[in-house]
Amino acid sequence: MEESTQLNELRDLLRRAERTPVKTAAVRKDAFKKLIDLAHSPYSSCKLTVAEKITLFIKDFPDLEDDAINAVYDLCEDQDPTVRIRGYRTISAVSKVQQKWIKRNADVLVQLLQSDDANEVDVVKRALTEHLDLDPATTLGVLCDQIIPVGDPLDEEEQAIRDRLRSLVLAYLSDDAKRGIIERHASNRQSPAEDVLVSGLLKAIPKLSSTDIDIIVRDILLSLPTFSRHSSRGQELLDIIVRRAQVMLKDDFVAGSLAHTWYYLELATFLSLEKQVAHPAYFLRFLQLYVTPHISGNRMTPEDKIFIFKLYANLVTVAFEKNAEPGADLPSNAEIDVLRTNAVEGCPALLPVFIGWKQKQWGLCKVLLKNCLWCKNDKSWTAPPNMVKLLKEVEQEAANALKQGETDRVSMEEIQKLIRSILPPVETYRPAQPRLAASTSTTTIDTKISKGTGNVGKTNGSPVIIKRNRDIPASLPPRPPPSIQSTQLNISPRRGDRQAKQDQGTPTRTRSQPALSASLGRPGTPSQRSASPLRRGKQNGEGGSRLSLLSRIDSSGAGPGRPPPPAIPAKRRAETEGSLTFKRPTPPRGQRDIPSSGEWSIKGAASKQSDRSPRGRNGSFSSSKSSSLLERLNGDGDYAEAGERRGKKRTKNL
Repeated sequence: MEESTQLNELRDLLRRAERTPVKTAAVRKDAFKKLIDLAHSPYSSCKLTVAEKITLFIKDFPDLEDDAINAVYDLCEDQDPTVRIRGYRTISAVSKVQQKWIKRNADVLVQLLQSDDANEVDVVKRALTEHLDLDPATTLGVLCDQIIPVGDPLDEEEQAIRDRLRSLVLAYLSDDAKRGIIERHASNRQSPAEDVLVSGLLKAIPKLSSTDIDIIVRDILLSLPTFSRHSSRGQELLDIIVRRAQVMLKDDFVAGSLAHTWYYLELATFLSLEKQVAHPAYFLRFLQLYVTPHISGNRMTPEDKIFIFKLYANLVTVAFEKNAEPGADLPSNAEIDVLRTNAVEGCPALLPVFIGWKQKQWGLCKVLLKNCLWCKNDKSWTAPPNMVKLLKEVEQEAANALKQGETDRVSMEEIQKLIRSILPPVETYRPAQPRLAASTSTTTIDTKISKGTGNVGKTNGSPVIIKRNRDIPASLPPRPPPSIQSTQLNISPRRGDRQAKQDQGTPTRTRSQPALSASLGRPGTPSQRSASPLRRGKQNGEGGSRLSLLSRIDSSGAGPGRPPPPAIPAKRRAETEGSLTFKRPTPPRGQRDIPSSGEWSIKGAASKQSDRSPRGRNGSFSSSKSSSLLERLNGDGDYAEAGERRGKKRTKNL
């Protein structure tokens, strides 16, 4: 049948169907079937008539709807571009008449975006936009389904078609449909269309390449009002990005470069710092957990380490600012404190990167130092030794930069001040207080100092108390130690010992303590003689009583094989002891053994050689034989009588 004949028959049938008021009349159904059949006509004029009139009957005959839809799709695949374009428009007309076909028709239109003809693509995009206006949620769902990769494996050809179709849909959403979506369909944050679009795109991000992710995030999602400052949607998007970065880190650490992770870190920085759709504290937490612990090793290149340092410091700059907004998704104060503390703990890994950085950005370092100072002041944090060493190196770098004039002087001085505030105070070395060694001597001296005097060591007339150890048997009196014997008591060693030292070439040391002698009082004063401890010695055998100093010296001279000396009468012993307490100023070193006129001391009591006879106060005398002090005390010869006479005479004079 010729083209004109087919066309005339079709037009005549359509006129009769339009005149019939009953929508389900047989004539109308016959006209509807004729249209479906002519969709496969070889003539374009008939196909164009089918595309124009088929929508008049599709709603009235549900049993023929499916055949009618397939006939329309056949028109869209016709060889004639005019017929195809007319078929694209018919799809939109069908969706307007019967909205239950919107989802199927939208899916067909999405596939028709692959057309090579630019005019046809424009018609398809307009048809998709009409479907968005008809049912935005359904149409956006169809578009997102084309973006999300399928889980089932595809062959190479199917995968290529799928990838190309995804790029076409993303281009349509980010360009042609963007304005309509933002202004009409996603202006309300609670709208179903907005939720379908965002949920579908977020679901697709973990499975897409960086190119597609960049279009979705920067060109589509961030244009929606739901991604406001510190929003929950922004937080959800950031979580997806950092999880993707976490997956990439495993392979990059093995390879020793952040080649694959770098993009996701930059995108997370864009979201949290530039757009601020998510709070930067969440991204900082990710760096603290998964990135900075590995920065000190060899798993990153120097460029990667510097990038991480800059990113970390920039996040610290704004992560702890308190600029909350109503409805914002913000971390709690407790979470912020933990992050600030962790930021300080990460400095030992980050500061070496800064020290080795040639083009240093001191402002970023200052941010970290301020956070360390906060932790010290508010959390009682103390820099560990490794941190102290790094801070001192940074301080030295600042001093060098200041010396070379590389940066602002005020900024460098502020950094140095911050470091000095962070460093723990230097502990002043305090030498241990000298302790008095426990003396093995049985005699110690306690000097009481009057409150009114300022001269330490003077007694102001108070007696020197000599304490003796009562546990030592009186039969074996210990000798006082050299420091007490020769310095404090002013008792010279026996002549035999001194002579032995002189024979060996050892010089005899002169020790004297005038203050102690003066504090013992005048020997002639009865009250002082009776109160002095030197005069309270008793005979050995009286329970708990002590021997006198002279008695101990005398008994210490007794040894095995020598008879004990005869007892000395109490009167003579008292006088002799009294003479021991009388002390004149010590003569010069060269005249120590030669007492001057009018002087008597225990040191001068030893006999001298015949050619060096001493002179007493009552005259001079000489002896051809040497006699010891002990012999004189025991009453040997004229020495004892002379001593008794001198003692009496001195007592009288005093």
